[in-house]
Amino acid sequence: MTLAITVIGLVASLVALYEFFEQRRRRDILRWREANKLLLDMLEKLERDKFNPGLILGVGRGGSIIAAMVATNLEGRIPLACVDTELSYDPGGKKLVVVRHEESAMDLQDYEVLIVVAELYSGQDLVAAIDFVESRGVASFRTMALLSGPTTVVKPDFCGQHTKHEPMAPWRITEAGKKGRI
Repeated sequence: MTLAITVIGLVASLVALYEFFEQRRRRDILRWREANKLLLDMLEKLERDKFNPGLILGVGRGGSIIAAMVATNLEGRIPLACVDTELSYDPGGKKLVVVRHEESAMDLQDYEVLIVVAELYSGQDLVAAIDFVESRGVASFRTMALLSGPTTVVKPDFCGQHTKHEPMAPWRITEAGKKGRI
Protein backbone atom coordinates (compact mmCIF):
# COMPACT_ATOMS: atom_id res chain seq x y z
CA MET A 1 0.00 0.00 0.00
CA THR A 2 2.79 2.44 0.91
CA LEU A 3 4.59 1.66 -2.34
CA ALA A 4 1.43 2.39 -4.34
CA ILE A 5 0.97 5.76 -2.64
CA THR A 6 4.65 6.60 -3.25
CA VAL A 7 4.35 5.72 -6.96
CA ILE A 8 1.13 7.73 -7.31
CA GLY A 9 2.80 10.72 -5.61
CA LEU A 10 5.84 10.44 -7.87
CA VAL A 11 3.70 10.28 -11.02
CA ALA A 12 1.60 13.25 -9.88
CA SER A 13 4.79 15.26 -9.20
CA LEU A 14 6.19 14.42 -12.63
CA VAL A 15 2.95 15.44 -14.34
CA ALA A 16 2.89 18.73 -12.42
CA LEU A 17 6.53 19.46 -13.38
CA TYR A 18 5.83 18.65 -17.02
CA GLU A 19 2.80 20.97 -17.10
CA PHE A 20 4.77 23.76 -15.42
CA PHE A 21 7.64 23.64 -17.92
CA GLU A 22 5.33 23.17 -20.90
CA GLN A 23 3.34 26.26 -19.90
CA ARG A 24 6.54 28.31 -19.60
CA ARG A 25 7.75 27.06 -22.97
CA ARG A 26 4.49 28.02 -24.69
CA ARG A 27 4.37 31.47 -23.11
CA ASP A 28 6.82 33.08 -25.58
CA ILE A 29 8.72 35.08 -22.98
CA LEU A 30 11.08 37.37 -24.81
CA ARG A 31 14.51 38.14 -23.34
CA TRP A 32 16.43 41.38 -23.91
CA ARG A 33 19.09 39.63 -25.99
CA GLU A 34 16.37 38.29 -28.30
CA ALA A 35 14.70 41.73 -28.44
CA ASN A 36 18.00 43.28 -29.56
CA LYS A 37 18.39 40.68 -32.33
CA LEU A 38 14.81 41.20 -33.53
CA LEU A 39 15.37 44.96 -33.54
CA LEU A 40 18.55 44.62 -35.62
CA ASP A 41 16.66 42.44 -38.12
CA MET A 42 13.88 45.03 -38.38
CA LEU A 43 16.38 47.85 -38.88
CA GLU A 44 17.88 45.90 -41.78
CA LYS A 45 14.40 45.42 -43.30
CA LEU A 46 13.70 49.13 -42.86
CA GLU A 47 16.94 49.95 -44.68
CA ARG A 48 16.15 47.52 -47.52
CA ASP A 49 12.69 49.09 -47.83
CA LYS A 50 14.42 52.49 -48.24
CA PHE A 51 11.95 54.13 -45.90
CA ASN A 52 13.69 57.06 -44.24
CA PRO A 53 11.44 58.37 -41.50
CA GLY A 54 11.62 61.99 -40.45
CA LEU A 55 10.02 61.08 -37.12
CA ILE A 56 9.81 57.95 -34.98
CA LEU A 57 6.52 57.77 -33.05
CA GLY A 58 6.44 55.37 -30.09
CA VAL A 59 3.00 54.16 -29.08
CA GLY A 60 2.44 53.23 -25.46
CA ARG A 61 5.05 52.54 -22.85
CA GLY A 62 6.67 49.51 -24.50
CA GLY A 63 6.47 51.19 -27.91
CA SER A 64 8.31 54.19 -26.50
CA ILE A 65 11.16 51.93 -25.37
CA ILE A 66 11.46 50.25 -28.77
CA ALA A 67 11.01 53.58 -30.62
CA ALA A 68 13.91 55.07 -28.65
CA MET A 69 16.04 52.06 -29.56
CA VAL A 70 15.11 52.48 -33.24
CA ALA A 71 15.81 56.23 -33.24
CA THR A 72 19.14 55.66 -31.50
CA ASN A 73 20.28 53.03 -33.97
CA LEU A 74 19.31 54.67 -37.28
CA GLU A 75 21.70 56.97 -39.12
CA GLY A 76 21.13 60.64 -38.39
CA ARG A 77 19.44 62.35 -35.50
CA ILE A 78 15.81 61.41 -36.12
CA PRO A 79 13.27 63.10 -33.83
CA LEU A 80 11.42 60.87 -31.40
CA ALA A 81 7.88 61.44 -30.15
CA CYS A 82 5.63 59.29 -28.00
CA VAL A 83 1.88 58.94 -27.57
CA ASP A 84 -0.05 56.78 -25.18
CA THR A 85 -3.36 55.02 -25.67
CA GLU A 86 -6.22 54.35 -23.33
CA LEU A 87 -9.24 52.12 -23.28
CA SER A 88 -12.69 53.65 -23.21
CA TYR A 89 -16.22 52.66 -24.16
CA ASP A 90 -18.76 54.30 -26.44
CA PRO A 91 -22.34 54.89 -25.19
CA GLY A 92 -23.35 51.46 -26.52
CA GLY A 93 -20.63 49.73 -24.48
CA LYS A 94 -18.29 49.03 -27.41
CA LYS A 95 -14.59 49.00 -26.51
CA LEU A 96 -12.58 51.87 -28.01
CA VAL A 97 -8.86 52.51 -27.90
CA VAL A 98 -7.91 56.15 -28.32
CA VAL A 99 -4.75 58.26 -28.23
CA ARG A 100 -4.53 60.06 -24.89
CA HIS A 101 -4.02 63.84 -24.79
CA GLU A 102 -3.76 64.05 -28.58
CA GLU A 103 -4.30 67.81 -28.41
CA SER A 104 -0.86 68.18 -26.81
CA ALA A 105 0.93 66.03 -29.40
CA MET A 106 3.43 67.63 -31.74
CA ASP A 107 2.58 68.73 -35.27
CA LEU A 108 3.09 65.83 -37.67
CA GLN A 109 2.19 67.71 -40.87
CA ASP A 110 4.28 66.49 -43.84
CA TYR A 111 6.45 64.12 -41.78
CA GLU A 112 7.36 60.63 -42.94
CA VAL A 113 6.53 58.73 -39.73
CA LEU A 114 7.54 55.33 -38.45
CA ILE A 115 4.89 54.24 -35.93
CA VAL A 116 6.40 51.81 -33.40
CA VAL A 117 4.61 49.51 -30.98
CA ALA A 118 6.34 46.92 -28.87
CA GLU A 119 3.70 44.21 -28.63
CA LEU A 120 0.56 43.73 -30.69
CA TYR A 121 -2.17 41.92 -28.80
CA SER A 122 -5.51 43.08 -30.20
CA GLY A 123 -3.79 45.64 -32.43
CA GLN A 124 -6.26 48.32 -31.41
CA ASP A 125 -3.52 50.61 -30.09
CA LEU A 126 -1.76 50.53 -33.47
CA VAL A 127 -5.07 51.19 -35.25
CA ALA A 128 -5.63 54.21 -32.96
CA ALA A 129 -2.11 55.48 -33.71
CA ILE A 130 -2.64 55.06 -37.47
CA ASP A 131 -5.90 57.02 -37.25
CA PHE A 132 -4.08 59.66 -35.22
CA VAL A 133 -1.21 60.19 -37.70
CA GLU A 134 -3.56 60.11 -40.69
CA SER A 135 -5.65 62.88 -39.08
CA ARG A 136 -2.46 64.95 -38.66
CA GLY A 137 -1.64 65.12 -42.39
CA VAL A 138 1.56 63.07 -42.46
CA ALA A 139 3.29 62.66 -45.82
CA SER A 140 3.50 58.88 -45.33
CA PHE A 141 3.92 56.34 -42.59
CA ARG A 142 4.99 52.76 -41.95
CA THR A 143 4.33 50.60 -38.92
CA MET A 144 6.66 48.47 -36.83
CA ALA A 145 6.03 45.97 -34.03
CA LEU A 146 8.65 44.03 -32.15
CA LEU A 147 6.17 41.25 -31.32
CA SER A 148 2.85 40.39 -32.93
CA GLY A 149 0.45 37.95 -31.32
CA PRO A 150 -2.11 35.74 -33.05
CA THR A 151 -5.20 37.90 -32.37
CA THR A 152 -4.08 41.26 -33.77
CA VAL A 153 -6.42 43.03 -36.21
CA VAL A 154 -3.62 44.82 -38.06
CA LYS A 155 -0.41 43.61 -39.69
CA PRO A 156 2.64 45.85 -39.22
CA ASP A 157 4.91 46.70 -42.15
CA PHE A 158 7.92 45.57 -40.12
CA CYS A 159 7.63 42.85 -37.49
CA GLY A 160 10.34 41.29 -35.38
CA GLN A 161 8.47 38.11 -34.51
CA HIS A 162 5.00 36.64 -35.02
CA THR A 163 4.11 34.51 -32.02
CA LYS A 164 1.66 31.63 -31.58
CA HIS A 165 0.64 32.91 -28.15
CA GLU A 166 0.36 36.38 -26.72
CA PRO A 167 3.95 37.56 -26.28
CA MET A 168 5.39 38.61 -22.94
CA ALA A 169 8.00 41.35 -23.15
CA PRO A 170 11.01 41.79 -20.85
CA TRP A 171 9.87 45.21 -19.60
CA ARG A 172 6.71 43.67 -18.08
CA ILE A 173 8.27 42.68 -14.78
CA THR A 174 5.44 43.08 -12.27
CA GLU A 175 1.91 41.67 -12.14
CA ALA A 176 0.53 45.16 -12.88
CA GLY A 177 2.79 45.38 -15.94
CA LYS A 178 1.77 41.95 -17.14
CA LYS A 179 -1.93 42.85 -16.93
CA GLY A 180 -1.64 46.30 -18.58
CA ARG A 181 -2.22 45.21 -22.17
CA ILE A 182 -4.68 46.44 -24.80
